[in-house]
Amino acid sequence: MTFIDDYTRMCWVCLLKNKSNAFQTFNNFHKWNENDAQSHIGSIRTDNGKEYTSNEFENYLCQHGIKHQTTVPYNPQQNGVAKRMNRTILNMVLSMLFLKNVKIMFWANVVLCAAYIKNRCPSNAIRNKTPYEMWYGHVPSVKHLRVFGSTCYALIPKVHINKLCAISRKCIFLGYSNTSKAYHLYDEVNKKFVVSRDVIFLESSKTGNVVERQLDRLDRFAKAKSFQEFDNQIPHLEGGIPILDQHVESSSEEHSPMHETPTTDDALSDVIDRIGRLNLDSVPTQSTEQPGPSEKSPPKWLTKTLESVRPDEVGKTGTRNSNQQNGGDVDDSNSPVDMDVSYDCELNLSTNFEPTSFK
Repeated sequence: MTFIDDYTRMCWVCLLKNKSNAFQTFNNFHKWNENDAQSHIGSIRTDNGKEYTSNEFENYLCQHGIKHQTTVPYNPQQNGVAKRMNRTILNMVLSMLFLKNVKIMFWANVVLCAAYIKNRCPSNAIRNKTPYEMWYGHVPSVKHLRVFGSTCYALIPKVHINKLCAISRKCIFLGYSNTSKAYHLYDEVNKKFVVSRDVIFLESSKTGNVVERQLDRLDRFAKAKSFQEFDNQIPHLEGGIPILDQHVESSSEEHSPMHETPTTDDALSDVIDRIGRLNLDSVPTQSTEQPGPSEKSPPKWLTKTLESVRPDEVGKTGTRNSNQQNGGDVDDSNSPVDMDVSYDCELNLSTNFEPTSFK
């Protein structure tokens, strides 16, 4: 049985075992309302149910000066405020039951909790204010609201435990107490209802399906060879830490060509060509190329760049022999200087440009 104030849209829900208890329930609500709101009920609007049209009910309304309005049969839209409120509470009840898989045996607790929450939600009919604010004159607090049906642990009083017992018990959250500032819980182990204010809630606890999905995703990621199978994204676990300890094999490194080292013949021909272009009479210049960290710098007499050598110097050498004529080319002499120099340069290449002697 629901009572709704037409001005503030405040809603009260009373649970009845039988319809015959409707008159006694209204009698109690009337006395409570006069004491709480310090005002009188002017009129009520109901349907044509027998529980509202009995002689006992009509006589009570006449004694207290309350006007009774009834709807036309089969026209519930004439009492649209009450019907719309019943529909809203029913939708909330279904949503709260199936969210946490609460047993249907707790449907009465769900209805009371839904009405409690509805009175603290804004409504367009009262200019986006809450029914609680319109009725009591101040904004309600919602810091104590919790997810219905969530698992929680209630503190056990010290007088009921000893040093070796658990200090809390696992319960199910079923709403808010109407008589005290506490939570209404249910202990599934002892099959008892508990009212407590010292409660720890596990509202965001992960279900088994969520854990299974995370483990399956973790297995697939561990077997993967690279992040490309996941569209170059590192998978995250819900509420967890990204996995970064997996080895990534770059496909570009596998197919990149190896650095080709020059052979002995190529190195020898290159050194012979550079020596032929060298002018020992000129002052050597310092090379602009910096040697690598793992290689030794060449001797200073080999640091002259190729751009500074004139074309007419190609094929000449500064070394001289006793049989060589002044002003003549190397080709005019029978001296074996070229062969000796070439042979020494080949040995120097194999020893990282550290020559020991020249003939």
